[in-house]
Amino acid sequence: MLDILIVDDEPAVRLSVSKALADAGHQVTEAEDGAAALELILSRVFDVAIFDVRLPSVDGLTLFRRLHLEAPGTVVILMTAFAHVPDAVEALRGGAHDYVVKPFDPDDFAARVIGPVAERHALREQFERARTRLSARDMGTELVGSSPFAARLRAEIDPAAPSRAPLL
Repeated sequence: MLDILIVDDEPAVRLSVSKALADAGHQVTEAEDGAAALELILSRVFDVAIFDVRLPSVDGLTLFRRLHLEAPGTVVILMTAFAHVPDAVEALRGGAHDYVVKPFDPDDFAARVIGPVAERHALREQFERARTRLSARDMGTELVGSSPFAARLRAEIDPAAPSRAPLL
């Protein structure tokens, strides 16, 4: 499940995409203009942000640049009814994940654009959990015993423990 922000001043587009994403199992937050979106991105981190390029108050490209500074790990998808190749090139070179031209089928968008993002996100979370488990296991390994020999062994091991070099 992804935490997704969708920003579009057209209620029909915003609601249809939001519903398709929610039906796909994602948590969706909506904003109808750039100012509301700016408040949201300054107060919270989203996994994915979907911005219409032309928005009242703050345009989608400005939101994208600001979000890229505030939360560089957030995947940004720009959408527009007025495809402009230089804007698309600038956005993609600047780190946007995709640039989608409206109209589009919301269910297809959820499956073909957001689906792969969700898969990568799930794999990244799985990797982080595994790495945390391995680190915890490595860090939690404890020498058991309280004999004089165990105490001497601990005294010799402790200085070498941080090293990654093989020890014998």
